[in-house]
Amino acid sequence: IGSFTVLASGAVGAQSIAVEPLKATFDHLMGKVRCNGIENLVTALNVGVAESSGTKHFTTNHDTMNHIAESADGGNTTQIQVQSLDEIIGDRHPTCIKVDVEGYERQVLTGGAATFADPHLLAVIVEVNVSAERYDDGAGFDTHKRLSEFGLTPCVYHPFERRLEKREAPNNDGNTLYIRDIDAASQRVAQAPKFRVLNHEL
Repeated sequence: IGSFTVLASGAVGAQSIAVEPLKATFDHLMGKVRCNGIENLVTALNVGVAESSGTKHFTTNHDTMNHIAESADGGNTTQIQVQSLDEIIGDRHPTCIKVDVEGYERQVLTGGAATFADPHLLAVIVEVNVSAERYDDGAGFDTHKRLSEFGLTPCVYHPFERRLEKREAPNNDGNTLYIRDIDAASQRVAQAPKFRVLNHEL
């Protein structure tokens, strides 16, 4: 929880917006933010992300894989506030977005169409997997296709070489990195300051 926020704001000094829907998870996030002294760089919101503002049921018994639930059946859910990504972003222009919504990508992309189409957005990190089937409305939504329509291309990043490589298909076993302009992004990572991790410079 909060790993990408700590990397972006703590290591790089970027302004970040971090969203966690469950109160316990949000408190954990805030603990990491305070521990790393990045309160002035992080806007943390205790909400979920959906296609529009409102309330949703959210599971509470799946640890890091908690997700939006269709109903409160089963008792292991709580009601949360949700907002669309476009509402959360407002007039800001993020350069990188990490999406981890356990299959709820269609709703996030629908409510964040303006944000994902923004040319300032250079990269998106997202899981493209079968979790979306739990929300399948019969339309067969394709996260990869929709991101491609926004002008984003799946890539592999080789950190030791600081090299981006286009990939033909998304990674179905984990996160996929999508880049808007591979040449511009390649130049950016090549010129960025290096970090020492154990005995390696990245």
